[in-house]
Amino acid sequence: MAAPTSTCAHRRLTSPYGQGILSNLATPKMVAFSLGLGLLYCILTFGWLTAHAAVVARLGERLRTGRGLRLATERL
Repeated sequence: MAAPTSTCAHRRLTSPYGQGILSNLATPKMVAFSLGLGLLYCILTFGWLTAHAAVVARLGERLRTGRGLRLATERL
């Protein structure tokens, strides 16, 4: 009886899957599309993280200078 094979076997570039990737990346239109999507992802991530940092900084400043929080934490 043969040993079971792994379903996540290492794929080589000579396999049909590898040939499809090479064929896809050899097309200039696909390379431009992939680079465009990668750039868009980077821009959106940078924008989201910048906005998140600004909101957290403003909220932290407001909480630190607020009278209610100062009174609540005064006894600690």
